[in-house]
Amino acid sequence: MRTKLRLAAMLLISAGLAFLATGCQDPYLTGANITLSKPPDELSQDDYRAVIRTLQSAIEQGFPQNYGKYYAMLAYCHYNTSQFKLTRSMMDSSIKYWPDKADSLGEVLKGYWGLQFNLSLEQLRKATGMPKDSSGPFVARAQTHLNNAMEIIPDRVEDYILQAQIHRFSGRNDEAKVLFEKAIKADPNNPDVHYQLGRIAYDAKNWDEAAMHLEKASGLKQDNHLWLFLLGEAYLMKGDYPRAQKAFQKSASLNPEDKYAWFNLGQSFFYEDKDLRSAIQAFEKALAVDDSYMEALDLLGLSYLHKAVLDFDNGIRVYKSAVEMRPDKIEYWTNLLYCYKQKKMKAEAAAVEKRIKQLQK
Repeated sequence: MRTKLRLAAMLLISAGLAFLATGCQDPYLTGANITLSKPPDELSQDDYRAVIRTLQSAIEQGFPQNYGKYYAMLAYCHYNTSQFKLTRSMMDSSIKYWPDKADSLGEVLKGYWGLQFNLSLEQLRKATGMPKDSSGPFVARAQTHLNNAMEIIPDRVEDYILQAQIHRFSGRNDEAKVLFEKAIKADPNNPDVHYQLGRIAYDAKNWDEAAMHLEKASGLKQDNHLWLFLLGEAYLMKGDYPRAQKAFQKSASLNPEDKYAWFNLGQSFFYEDKDLRSAIQAFEKALAVDDSYMEALDLLGLSYLHKAVLDFDNGIRVYKSAVEMRPDKIEYWTNLLYCYKQKKMKAEAAAVEKRIKQLQK
């Protein structure tokens, strides 16, 4: 990462020294360029400090027309000596004295910021991939790099978001929420921030607020099945079954191997108690993904026995599977017995009654 920065900066420095080809000589830039032209891995902190001293003398005694170049090189040296506030200050001065290169210099400044920001993000990602009690050093490094980035360019929305994520990972949800809200004011159509606010509300069981932000997030980024799943759960907890159904249908269509999306879709129809056939279809799809999913099997059986359905053949099929997986559960045997009796299957019913009596002893 540092090597990439050095090479990029050398291109900037080389461009700044193009005037030498026209016969204009500046001993300060020449000396600085000679030092910085060494292979990046051979440059030491002392080398950077020597160049800083040279360029500071240049500003006092050198060529005013080259101040923009002096300051650009100073910014590079200050970055490589971890003086990030000075990096920003020097780049501001470079832009002031080198206005025709303002756009390019602005991109270089963003590059300095981006390197520290990405280092912070990398450390936080490492922290999230390990046990919590081992993540402390990575979180600390993430915070350090983010602080550096904010010294280079303060008040970027990306900084608010990453700082909030660090707070959230560290369990400081209230502080995270404040920063996410600050970010959403600056960028109201940022789907990731709406998701984070929705997730904080979801974890706090604030279903109204969770649904509001997750609805916004999934509307702005419509291909995220997890966001839609959480949105569906928020609506399910609110008892808003039609909206829950819509969210789970979208989530399941994006990730058809997610048994939980199909199961929750089935639940939203089951508890609404209006369209049991749709509930059955969803539970069957959940079981097609995982035929040992007991929660889905349980509600599927109850759906087949519902007064609006009364499908005893499928009820027998489901409860035979259920008692095979949970032979100790009397409720499943009782429902299987009910199905056999409704179908007038006397021998099968008698065998089940015998089994129930054994379990009741």
